[in-house]
Amino acid sequence: MSTSRRVALRPGEPTDPRVERVAGDEEAGVSTVWRVRSLGAARQLLRARHATTQAG
Repeated sequence: MSTSRRVALRPGEPTDPRVERVAGDEEAGVSTVWRVRSLGAARQLLRARHATTQAG
């Protein structure tokens, strides 16, 4: 069985900032990626359904 890649925080990854905007992969057609490292922040973002799109 393979290791799940759907984790909030990988070992050794920084814990701050809780929400971070990073450059996406332009070749793949992704311009912006938001990294959310907090369960509370993720819940708040996903509840705002009119303003969010979940991928992954």
